Amino acid sequence: MKRVLAALVLAASLGATGGIASGSTRFWGPMLALPKQVRAHFSCILWVESRSTFAHLNLKDVSRWGSSGPWQMEPILFNRWAPLVGVRVPVYEATPYQQELVAISVWRHDGFSPWSENC
Repeated sequence: MKRVLAALVLAASLGATGGIASGSTRFWGPMLALPKQVRAHFSCILWVESRSTFAHLNLKDVSRWGSSGPWQMEPILFNRWAPLVGVRVPVYEATPYQQELVAISVWRHDGFSPWSENC
């Protein structure tokens, strides 16, 4: 049921935004190239970790000492995979687009295991 809900949220939000979050920040480019099932799982992670959706990001949940951003990545996880995609800032300073790139890098190397198993 949660996966179906996540897929519906993803489809609705992408339809509403065309894959770009409101404002000037480029977002969700690489995510759109992923298979539909993977995007749906990422959509569920967004909701579980930060109560974000693709259309409305929770950008206030940022911590210098802990998890940050829409994906709620810990600094140690972020720092491990960020250099592979050219991101050279701490997770709490990364843009949503940079966090998206790193989230995809994490998934490609570790799968979804670093995130909640509620999805």
